[in-house]
Amino acid sequence: MNLDRIVFILLFLAALIILVYSAVDLQNYPYFLTSSIVVAVSIALFFIFMPVLTNQWYVRLIVVNGIVIILMPVLESGLRWIFVSLLYASLLLATYGAWYLLKLKK
Repeated sequence: MNLDRIVFILLFLAALIILVYSAVDLQNYPYFLTSSIVVAVSIALFFIFMPVLTNQWYVRLIVVNGIVIILMPVLESGLRWIFVSLLYASLLLATYGAWYLLKLKK
């Protein structure tokens, strides 16, 4: 693993720890916290390992995150979570754009 990946992983973990400890009332929304961590880790891993990512792993990333995003408004039982789900879906759409541009380059 090269130094760039190690530095990016450490920065990501530090940001995730700060997010979890600084947010207020996260214990009231356990699925939101879980889905936020799953989406954040998936997107970080996507950008860390993008040059060596295979099609199978990318499809799995999209399917797992898609299920997590769809279930968030249902399990947290509120319409306000739809906007968070749309935000996460737009982030996943951005990964598809990066994935498509990388495949064009190869």
